[in-house]
Amino acid sequence: MSLVRIGSFCIITVLIVLPMFFLAAGSGLACSWDPVVNKCHPIVGEIVVYKHNSCNGQQYYAFNGNNQNEFPDLRNLKWPDGSSLNDSISCIVVGPKTTSRYYQHINYGGKSAMIKNKNSNSLIQKKVGGTWWNDTISSIKVFRD
Repeated sequence: MSLVRIGSFCIITVLIVLPMFFLAAGSGLACSWDPVVNKCHPIVGEIVVYKHNSCNGQQYYAFNGNNQNEFPDLRNLKWPDGSSLNDSISCIVVGPKTTSRYYQHINYGGKSAMIKNKNSNSLIQKKVGGTWWNDTISSIKVFRD
């Protein structure tokens, strides 16, 4: 009788804990973290943006152009520290076979610029810190090429 209770408890625990694991891992699956260089490397169809011009560290956000490719209002998205992505991006890393267009204002308004990575196995890193674009990006589009 106690074996059945333990078995039932294990099954219930797995049914409750397993979905929570996948929800927690979902945000981390967008890119692969490289602890050697302290960076998140985007894959095909993805970009990673950083809060700091050094393009590394924990303050990053990954955009997946494979499933959702338009991000019209970065005020609704948050860095891991809880602050808004709007007007706070200083570095963009574009994955292989990926194009990103970023905009000055929400809803794709104002000035825009594009980064196109035609390579199939390398990344493009664009530091916008120290340029006019530093901390001015408010919407982004990402496309898998």
